[in-house]
Amino acid sequence: MFSIGVASLPKYFPKERHGSINGIYGMGNIGTALTTFSAPVLAKSFGWATTVQMFMVLLVGFAFLTFFLGDKNEPKVVTPLR
Repeated sequence: MFSIGVASLPKYFPKERHGSINGIYGMGNIGTALTTFSAPVLAKSFGWATTVQMFMVLLVGFAFLTFFLGDKNEPKVVTPLR
């Protein structure tokens, strides 16, 4: 998902702001770090199955947000597999 945002966001901003925009977007990786550190703590308290289910709820929630609030005008890229 990171590569999609890095490629998509700059088109909405002037060229001189591309570095800043990608930097701000890159800070979204903080979520990955939080997950890495919080998942074992949650698993110890609730068990791994419940921890995975909690994270799946968040994942599905963000998928719905992206689906409904995402860029509907994003050009579709059709690339053959061969």
